[in-house]
Amino acid sequence: MTYNTFDLVEEQDEIIHLYKLKPGSCKSSQAHVVARMAGLGEEVVQRSFEVLNSLREGSVIAANPDIYPMDECVALAEAFLEVDLADKEQLETLFEKLRGSSLYDDNDEVTDNVASM
Repeated sequence: MTYNTFDLVEEQDEIIHLYKLKPGSCKSSQAHVVARMAGLGEEVVQRSFEVLNSLREGSVIAANPDIYPMDECVALAEAFLEVDLADKEQLETLFEKLRGSSLYDDNDEVTDNVASM
C-alpha cells in the first residue's frame, strides 16, 4: 500500500492547490488556512497553533486562560483550603477575593450569608 497526496504551494497564509497527485502523505492539514478562509477569529487561529505546537513537541496542552481561568480557580481553591472557617476575618478576606474574581456573579447571594454568621 502506498500513500498519495495532492501537491500544493503555500504562500504566506494562502494555499494554491496544484491538483497534481504525488506520492507521500500530507505534512499538514492546513487547518489554520482553512479556519481563516472560513472567517474564524485570529485568536482562534493562534490558539490552534499553540495546541498544534504542543502536540508536535509532545508537551502538555496548556489551558486557555481566556476560556478556562484555571490559575484563578486554583488560587481561590487554595485560599479556601487555608481559611479557618471559625475566623470571620479570614472568611471576609476569602469572600473579597471571590468578589474580585472573574468567577463572581453579581446576582449571587453567597457572600451575604457571611454577615449572618
